[in-house]
Amino acid sequence: TMPSFLPTQQPVVADVKSCEAWLARATLADPKQACHELTGLLEALEDVSPPEGAYLEILERLREPVIIAQAEHGKKFAARPLPLKEYEVSAFEQVYDLWATLGRAFRRLLRAAIEDGSPDLAGKEALLAQRALDCVGELMLVHYRARREVDAELWQDLHQVYQTAEQAGIVMTTVSAGHRSKSVSTCTEVYVRALLLALANPYGLAARELAWTRRWATMWAYKVDLVSAAADAQGYAVDLAHNQPPIWIKAETAKPTVRFLETTNL
Repeated sequence: TMPSFLPTQQPVVADVKSCEAWLARATLADPKQACHELTGLLEALEDVSPPEGAYLEILERLREPVIIAQAEHGKKFAARPLPLKEYEVSAFEQVYDLWATLGRAFRRLLRAAIEDGSPDLAGKEALLAQRALDCVGELMLVHYRARREVDAELWQDLHQVYQTAEQAGIVMTTVSAGHRSKSVSTCTEVYVRALLLALANPYGLAARELAWTRRWATMWAYKVDLVSAAADAQGYAVDLAHNQPPIWIKAETAKPTVRFLETTNL
């Protein structure tokens, strides 16, 4: 057995079967420990990764325990009076790290699929883009729950992933919402959900109101179209080349990278 301080040449888990075995051994009943162990596993896979096809299958299997762990641990800081106490800040940082690590993995595979043309990921581009967008959107939601301002970096990540998907022509491709889920969604729906939440004054909502608003944004995102020109010469829009949330602008000032939210149906 190699000493633990030496780097291993084999991934911690190499396929879904070994991932299932890892989940069976892991201490996931306690949300804090679950966040810690899941983040540790994802970071280990960053350092020594399995083949790309198996890597995606592992990430897909881990999404459900990640969602459960962060939702439970997030209760420690959600809608608490500011400033947050030390243990509440610690919980926020742990949940943030978990989503950020998962998001990096999906973005890494997305680059491999689109830029490198990985044969193991052929036909998975829309799924990877949707998952990458979802992770950024969840990171934003974590900030709203903790009453923390969303970093400009997160907005930049969100816009860049959507622009990548748009250029690849996969923003309207339907993919499964997740493990054991019957629902489906597209990159555009996940992207619009994040934009609608930002426009809904999320910092002024109570925890229950925020949860309902997120649910409505998820249900109704398909009603919003993203267009390069506003029908009424003005409207809410985002610039895919910048790092800001949606703002109200006039169509005459729009750049080629600007997308307006057409909300008539909504």
